[in-house]
Amino acid sequence: MSAELIYLFTFLIFFYIRYSDPGINHTEQPMDFAFLNSSVGTVTGQPLDPWFYGETISYYYFGYWIFGTLTKIAFIPSIASYNLALVTIPAMTASTLFTLSAIFTKTSWAKFNALAIFSGLLASAAGVLMGNLQGILEFLRINSVGSQEFWRNICISGMQTPVVQTVDSWRPTEFWWWFKTSRIINHFGPNCEAAGLDYTINEFPFFSYLLGDLHPHVMATPFFLVFVYLAYDLARTDLANPLKNTYLPKIFLIGVILACVCFINMWMVPICIAILIGIHFLKWLSDPKLTMISMGTSISLILAVGTAILVPYLSSLQTSVTGIEKTQYQTRALHGFLVWAPLLMLTIPQIVWDFWTTSIDKAWKYHIGISIVVVSLPWLVRLISPGASAGFEGPSMIGFTTAVTFLCFISTLTLLNVTAKEGISEKALVLSLFSLAMILILIPELFYVGDVYGNRMNTVFKLHYSAWILLALCCGFTTYNWLSGYIRPPRYIKYS
Repeated sequence: MSAELIYLFTFLIFFYIRYSDPGINHTEQPMDFAFLNSSVGTVTGQPLDPWFYGETISYYYFGYWIFGTLTKIAFIPSIASYNLALVTIPAMTASTLFTLSAIFTKTSWAKFNALAIFSGLLASAAGVLMGNLQGILEFLRINSVGSQEFWRNICISGMQTPVVQTVDSWRPTEFWWWFKTSRIINHFGPNCEAAGLDYTINEFPFFSYLLGDLHPHVMATPFFLVFVYLAYDLARTDLANPLKNTYLPKIFLIGVILACVCFINMWMVPICIAILIGIHFLKWLSDPKLTMISMGTSISLILAVGTAILVPYLSSLQTSVTGIEKTQYQTRALHGFLVWAPLLMLTIPQIVWDFWTTSIDKAWKYHIGISIVVVSLPWLVRLISPGASAGFEGPSMIGFTTAVTFLCFISTLTLLNVTAKEGISEKALVLSLFSLAMILILIPELFYVGDVYGNRMNTVFKLHYSAWILLALCCGFTTYNWLSGYIRPPRYIKYS
């Protein structure tokens, strides 16, 4: 019942937001609306391209197809279903995060439900309501806090100087002042006076819902969370015995959800495959009965199911990807802190504590070697990628990039030690999700997917968004374990 209440509460919040601003008239909303209308008008086959008559949409359009189908089933106009989709998606995401948080925290202090509920609420809030620290800076700036030098050091687009005019409001009143929360990472030269050299998009879920763009990365989020859980559930299955009744149905279901996630947002293909391979490796590490053949069979069957479903779509897909390019400018440590501090403050204390307190396994040399390989892979890709090296005037790699690499290393090492001792536990899963989130944050610092934009903007955008979802999922478990050391359930006296 709790998850349903979370869904309803979140639905009402975003229903009010869309009711207050139901327009479909800015940024990329017209394109999203065109794709939705094309999906509504499609009877069979692929939706038609709204710009090129007679051609089909060469884009990952399954999310529009889903809501287009719901539009026809509900007998409502697409202008209504567009806004209802932007209400339904955060509600689905919040309730799924709450449910998964409850599942991951059930093993310890299971009867102390208040703490588990609080942790689930925190995970939901982190996933759909939390933002970065730019909003705090905006309030400081509008109230004339900070010198010229202070704001020059902050160096965020549109905030390089303090407010000089007198205002009669304690809060920002500038049109779309909150838009700057998604444009934090950039480089304006050593004195913050040049044109932006590293334009990126640092979007997060609440920004997406507030902006109102019905993009694939938004629609894919609840499906992606379901995939994460199903992969975890599969790891608790006896993969060494494929004749069990639950084996093939789980394989088929994961393959279907994998196809759905990738069909909605193709950027999640490598992320989902990484989760599959990683969870099978952890299963192999914890289960000596599992052979490489069994592990390979499981992965191959899942990929085969997903590919078979996507064949009609993939056969006509055209892409503008030009290859892998070396990142020229890295993120300033300050900008990285402003973007990720809210989520990292809720996760890092528990991650570091687990690293410090987890006993070393007898195979510690092996685990250190694997951890080094994991964190070295993005660096190796950078080494062999074409493109110029970092500009001498740009941010140093020693700051943010090195810190993320270190966090990835200690979480991966702790993950391997925990898995070797406990098997595929909830703690192991959260550690693996945290490690994956760190890799997703690290990748755009080293290389990016080349496209029509010619920079790392889109790679930062898509990978950071997925990392935000993974860290939000971790928040519930880490907060639960963190607080359980300070909050004790009441002692009851048993009378005979």
